Amino acid sequence: MNLTKADLAALGTDRKGFDKRCEEIKALLMSSDKAVEQAILRIYDRQWPDEKATSETKHDNGIGFQQCDAKAGSFYARLIRSGHKLYPERMLRARRMAVKYRRQLACLSFLKDQAKLGYKSGLLLEQARREGLTVVDLKLTSLNEEDLSGSPAVRHDGKTL
Repeated sequence: MNLTKADLAALGTDRKGFDKRCEEIKALLMSSDKAVEQAILRIYDRQWPDEKATSETKHDNGIGFQQCDAKAGSFYARLIRSGHKLYPERMLRARRMAVKYRRQLACLSFLKDQAKLGYKSGLLLEQARREGLTVVDLKLTSLNEEDLSGSPAVRHDGKTL
């Protein structure tokens, strides 16, 4: 996940702030099983429905699990969501996986910060990435809180992202 200065600005941060948040997330993941479980769920939630259905990565969009982690990550997410805890050996792999995706988690963290403040530009950028659109291609009014849960946003021409 390569972020430009414009991407970082849309998230309300700069490179130094983003890198600091990544390190904070890594430290939290290394010390908390609950944080690992939540991270796996957040990454899984970013998968597209067809990816979730098959436990595979089908879209090369830099969002959600990579192909090498899709099967295990999806399995862990479904276990967690059904109320089960991960066994120690699974937790170890899930922790490594969550740390690997700390940049996505940092983006989500900044988007959550913006949502609390009522900003939508960062979320807009994240949704636009899915189709290679620029921020200018979308209306800010096309997004709502449901989009934070992984629901697709709507483009200015009425098509769903």
